[in-house]
Amino acid sequence: MKLKIEIKMDNAAFGDCDQEAGFLIAILRDLAEHLEAAREPFPLGNHRVMIDCNGNRIGEARVTR
Repeated sequence: MKLKIEIKMDNAAFGDCDQEAGFLIAILRDLAEHLEAAREPFPLGNHRVMIDCNGNRIGEARVTR
């Protein structure tokens, strides 16, 4: 199995170059906390949608073969 993480970074939430790294770290930290809290974090085919601070979908993490 593979865990594929895709994050689109060309939207307004990533607009300020000084904040890009901090925002990306926050998104990845949220994913890590989700994985840590889940009993079975990502069975095959499962996914986690990632959203920005404006509520827009910016990516997902998905388990594939």
